Amino acid sequence: TTIAGQGALSLDVAPSLTTAIAGETFSYTVTLKNNGTGPLPSVFVTSSVPAGATVQDMTSSKGSCTTGAGVINCSLSTLEAGASATVTVQVRPAAAAGGGTYVSDLQVTSGDLSSEARLALPLQRRSDLSIVVRALPNGLTQNLEDVYRVTVRNLGPSDASGVVLSETRSADLQNMWSKASQGTRDFDGALLQQRLGSIASGGSVTVDI
Repeated sequence: TTIAGQGALSLDVAPSLTTAIAGETFSYTVTLKNNGTGPLPSVFVTSSVPAGATVQDMTSSKGSCTTGAGVINCSLSTLEAGASATVTVQVRPAAAAGGGTYVSDLQVTSGDLSSEARLALPLQRRSDLSIVVRALPNGLTQNLEDVYRVTVRNLGPSDASGVVLSETRSADLQNMWSKASQGTRDFDGALLQQRLGSIASGGSVTVDI
């Protein structure tokens, strides 16, 4: 939009990556420019924050920024003719998010002038699962059964879903049983499958076998 005597106000947004990861911080930089011949007073920039996302940091080349109620608000004061200003935001999508799109709608205004842009990034999950196996302190029971504990931990950054722990019984074992802190189990011959379901980022599940 252009108003005679005031100039045009442009808005551009550039993310630090092409795909966002649930639970992992990324940044985007908003650049606005006064393309006109006169100064633009009271320049404001807004950027929406999706539900569950957390703003980690905000920096602006002039003015100041605040966040609240799902919106980042930046007051940049006057932008001189031909001048540019930038706002850089660091944000972390919710660890439980994924399989969709990270969307932030942006707007810059100065009086009756305004310009809009949209940041839209594919949002994926990425989880790092670790397994630790140890014998229980009293692993030898009265029934001469060896018991060991398997701890499945999600190192993040995203929540993990559909987690399955598989254990194959050796031929010299007569019986196998299991008890998990969550989920269900299936026996198929010598194969034990412990269906653990979802494990939050930073969380863990134990299975005694």
